[in-house]
Amino acid sequence: MQIEKIDLRGYGSLRGRTFDFGPRINVISGYNEAGKSTLMRAIEVLLYGHFRDSERWDGATTLFQFEPWAGGQYGGTISLLLASGERYRIERRFDSERTKVFRDPGAEDVTEEYHPGPHGWVDFIDRHLGLSPAVFRASACIRQHDLVLCREGV
Repeated sequence: MQIEKIDLRGYGSLRGRTFDFGPRINVISGYNEAGKSTLMRAIEVLLYGHFRDSERWDGATTLFQFEPWAGGQYGGTISLLLASGERYRIERRFDSERTKVFRDPGAEDVTEEYHPGPHGWVDFIDRHLGLSPAVFRASACIRQHDLVLCREGV
């Protein structure tokens, strides 16, 4: 699975921002408080929702932590390319706990195929990626504090 694009209408300090990703490794860098960690969390919740592991909701403790600082719509869209060549878009509205899944091109609403449940839960990522949120976090990104530095560099 490849993340192709993220459109954030509002998530923490990030509002009205679009991020395009390439097919290989993508590096996100910036100054302190630029929104790098917020973007990483947004990727996770756009994929999984505010769920700790599959269907176990974690929103009670995290949902309001990333409400848009400047107000407005709370959510965004993530566009994905699967290994099969199929393209999908997951649209999440955290303020209304609503999730839609679209097959692209054509924007065919296929949400019902992914067993929508409470708090915007759908089994799209469980079905297509097969990784829990914890495994995704551990394998999809390397954070600065995960790097080991020595005299010669990384």
